[in-house]
Formats: sequence, C-alpha cells, structure tokens
Amino acid sequence: MQACQPMKHHKPRTLIGVTFVVILISYSLFTFYGYLEGPEIVISFPDDGYSTTSSYIAPYGTAEHVHYISLNDRQIYIDEKGVWRETILLKEGPNVLELYGKDRYNREVRELRRVVRIEANPQ
Repeated sequence: MQACQPMKHHKPRTLIGVTFVVILISYSLFTFYGYLEGPEIVISFPDDGYSTTSSYIAPYGTAEHVHYISLNDRQIYIDEKGVWRETILLKEGPNVLELYGKDRYNREVRELRRVVRIEANPQ
C-alpha cells in the first residue's frame, strides 16, 4: 500500500487569480458606467432670458463625463471638481451663449442661454 500523500495547496496562485478577476470586473464596470452616463453640462448662471446693462458677463456651471467642452465655439476648461467659469463680451441687444460638450464616445450635448444687453442710459 502506498502512503497517503498530503494534498498540495495552491493558495497563492488561487489568490492571485481571484484578485485579477476582481480587478478586471471592477475596471469593466467602471468603464461601462462612464459609457452609460454620457456627457452632462449644467449652466448655473445666467438663467435663460437674463438681462443686463453690463458689457461683460461671467457664466459658470459644471460639466461631467466630458472629454471636450466649448463656449461659443471656443474651447474652455473645467477644474478638478468639474466647474467651468468664463468671461464673455456681450454685444448690445440679444446674445446667445452656446455650451457644447462631447464625451470620449463622441456623444454630444448642448445647452443654450439667451442673454440681452440693454442700454445703460437710453435717451
């Protein structure tokens, strides 16, 4: 009769394999979540239809899941919290602020605000 041999334990190899699978699944879910969300742009100021006598306005807001963002066809940048802020010169009368964003999957989003610059001292 042969003596029973102790079973070989493969704990280190199994642990590495399980860790790899967990990391792979986590990364896949993270990437897929980004795809599901899509780009989002919020203009916090100004409200649509805002009127002012100033020749400048400083619109601001937030953006999430954007790879590229522009305001009136000029690229702008967001900070690490997703906040953007710009200064725009207004012409007299109606003005349109167009915020455009695109994510890394080329999905697009646009937000518009109409702003009116009125004369400070109409005569």
